[in-house]
This record gives sequence, structure tokens and C-alpha cells, in this order.
Amino acid sequence: MPNGSLNELLHRKTEYPNVAWPLRFRILHEIALGVNYLHNMNPPLLHHDLKTQNILLDNEFHVKIADFGLSKWRMMSLSQSRGSKSSPEGGTIIYMPPENYEPGQNTRASVKHDIYSYAIITWEVLSRKQPFEEVTNPLQIMYSVSQGRRPDTNEESLPLDIPHRALMISLIERGWAQNPDERPSFLKCLIELEPLLRTFEEVTFLEAVIQLKKTKESCGFSQLHKNSSSLGTSRSQLAPQNEDFLPEHLQPGMAQQWIQSKREDIVSQMTEACLNQSLDALLSRDLLMKEDYELISTKPTRTSKVRQLLDTSDIQGEEFAKIIVQKLKDNKQMGLHPYPEILMTSRPPSLNFAQNKSL
Repeated sequence: MPNGSLNELLHRKTEYPNVAWPLRFRILHEIALGVNYLHNMNPPLLHHDLKTQNILLDNEFHVKIADFGLSKWRMMSLSQSRGSKSSPEGGTIIYMPPENYEPGQNTRASVKHDIYSYAIITWEVLSRKQPFEEVTNPLQIMYSVSQGRRPDTNEESLPLDIPHRALMISLIERGWAQNPDERPSFLKCLIELEPLLRTFEEVTFLEAVIQLKKTKESCGFSQLHKNSSSLGTSRSQLAPQNEDFLPEHLQPGMAQQWIQSKREDIVSQMTEACLNQSLDALLSRDLLMKEDYELISTKPTRTSKVRQLLDTSDIQGEEFAKIIVQKLKDNKQMGLHPYPEILMTSRPPSLNFAQNKSL
């Protein structure tokens, strides 16, 4: 996966010194969304090896849950008895609920296993610490957890600046409850998480992703890192890597000239959906600054927003204009024909839990 695993994002602090809260909450929401989907299959599909190493991140840091093979893609009905094994199934002890420590017990396979793992992951996402990192002996972890010990939720581990801190700690503590019957379902988690997620503005998710990409580039490819005075040049060099298409026949300035010639037609025909898609694409490619985005989005009417977008395009240049042209074509704004000739090679669409398309 382009951005590795959640474990890498959380614990490679040189590469990712800051992971914004909106993105952390989005990741937690998408994990819950994905596992809830699995648990609602008929029969339910249990992961039973959920951990940060198995949470993969695509190019835009959306979640893909992986490594079901380690848990044998366990298909079961809730009445099916859990198979006895000489050692606990799956991967890492720290994500395993205490009732699974003793394989000799005739414990039924349960959705409550995954919610315990999710609670540990949630603590790890909010703290950016390894659970039980001070303990080196797995048997000591198993004994402590079986006696009711869990990672600390004090201010040192979970700082006071965590958004919705009290609600998140409540969710964590219910998720890792000693009694499996006291743990919430993933549907209950989603019901509690979704209002929290809506408290973040949409632009903050895009800003968080852009910042992580910049930080990763500066760490891994220092020769491409530019200071603010050469930001425009840096964008020009990196743009082909970040676009959804590769224009081959578009001459320099053609898209910008076309927009200028069709300005009033675009103002009258560009839909709200097309406008929003254009803004999202420009933000994700680091072609639109936050100040420009706010200037556009705070305009009172659709037409005034479109006019401001086109004014910004006049200043920002050809790469900016190409995105607008492409989004107009994608949204079939046929009254604007003919479009400039563009030959596109599309990347495969991103499949992620945010879109409910795949695991």
C-alpha cells in the first residue's frame, strides 16, 4: 500500500512527526465501518487478528483492513463452537482479549473479540504509544490483562488536548471490558463516532493528508524538499505524480485560455457537485491554498463561488485549470462543448471503507 500500515503512521515519528486529530478520527471511523460490515455478513465474518500492522493506508490515507489469512478468514455462525488449539490464534497478544488466552476453554467465536482489539487500537491511535511497551514478557502481559489491567488512560498517555477525550475514553474502556457481554457492538461504536467526526470541517481531512505527504517527501526524498519561496516550482515538479490523468495533447495554457473564453457559460452551467469535486481535487493535489478555498466556499451563492474559482484559476495557471476542465467533463457539462483535446490515462479508482466499496 502507498502509505504502509497504521502502525508505521503512528510510530515512525521522524517520518510523521504530527498526525492531525481529524485524520486520526477518520481512520478510527473507517476501521469501525469496515469491521461492522464484516460482522453484518451472513454468517458473520470475524477477523480475530485486528492490529495496527493489519490496517493498511492507501494514497489518501483511507483504511483497508488486511491479513485475514492469519485468522483463516473465519466464517462462522454465532452458534459455532470455537476450535481448540494449543496456543491462542491470530497475531499479537496485546490486541487479544483475555477470554482467548486459554484455548482449552470451550469459548464460542464472538464478535466481541474484534471490539476488544479495536479498543486497544483506539488507545494506540490517540496516544501514539505502543500498548504495554514497558513489558517485554508476553506472559506478563497476559497475566496483567487477565487480572483486569489495561493501558493507562491518564493525561500522560491520553493528553487533555484530544478532541472529545472523555467520550473516547468511555468508548475505549467499554470496548476492552473484562466481560465480553459488556463490550459494545461496532454499530454502537459507529453511532457514537459519527457525530464526533462531523465536528471536523471537511477541509481539515484534506489538509492533514497533504501535510503528511509533504512531511513524508521531505523525510524520504530530501532533494525534492523546497522552502516556501520555491513552492510553486516544487508543485510543478510533483504534479504529474499526483494527478488522476496524464494530459498528452494539451498545449501549455490551452485549458486556461479555454476557461477564459467560456467563463460566463461555466458560471451559469457548473453545478454545485462539480464545483465541490473541483475544490476537493485541487486541495488534494496541493494546488489550492486554504485561504483561497475559504474565499471560494464562503461566497453566498453558487455563481459567486464559481466566479471566485475561475478568478483563482487565472492566477494559479495551467495545472489548476486542467483540473477544472476535467471535472466539467466528468460531470458531463455538455453545454460547454467543445472541450480542449485531452488524452487521459486514468489510475484505478481508490477503493476504501469511506466509499463502502471494498475491504
